[in-house]
Amino acid sequence: YDKCLSLEDVKVNKPLHFSNVRGAAAKRIGLMSEKEKHDLRESINRGRSILETEDQLNMYLYSYGNMHEKKLGYAFKKMKRLFFLPRQKDIDIIDYGCGQGIASICFKDYLESTGRELSIENITLIEPSRIALDRASKLCSLFYPKSNVIEINKDFDSLTTSDLRQNNRCTLHLLSNITDLDFDINAF
Repeated sequence: YDKCLSLEDVKVNKPLHFSNVRGAAAKRIGLMSEKEKHDLRESINRGRSILETEDQLNMYLYSYGNMHEKKLGYAFKKMKRLFFLPRQKDIDIIDYGCGQGIASICFKDYLESTGRELSIENITLIEPSRIALDRASKLCSLFYPKSNVIEINKDFDSLTTSDLRQNNRCTLHLLSNITDLDFDINAF
C-alpha cells in the first residue's frame, strides 16, 4: 500500500473537516498488520516523539486525533466573544508545536460550525519535525487557501523574537500540544 497520505485522500469528502484528515490516516493504518500497528504505537512514545515517517504521522492522527479535536473544540468554545467582534475581521494564527496542523485545522472547523467568519491573513506553523511541518503546511494551505502559510522548522529553544512577526493584527496563539515542553513564553 502507499503509506503517504495524499491531499486527494483528504479532499474526498466536501466540505473539508479534520475528520477527513483523520479518516484518511485511519484508512492507511487499517491496512497494516497488528504487529506493524504495535511497533508504530511504540515508536511514537505516547505522542511525545518527534515524528520522522509518514507511518508515524498517520499513527499519531489515528491514535490521538479524536482527543485533540475534542479538547480543541472545548477550548475554542471558551474563547471570549470579544475575539469575534465584527471589527475583528483579519487575524493571524501562530501554531506552536503544530505537528500536522491539527489545532489550525480544528479552528477552521470551529469557525464553520459556529458560522463565525474571520479572515486569516497569516498562519505561522512552528514544528521541529520536518515531515510533520510539511504535512501541516499542505493541509493548512488546503483548509485556508487564501492565507499565507509560514513554516518555521525549529524547536522552542531555537526560536527568536525575529521568527515571530509583529504587526497590528490580532493573533491567535495555538499551543495545543506542548504541555510536556519546558519553555518561557515571556521570552517572546
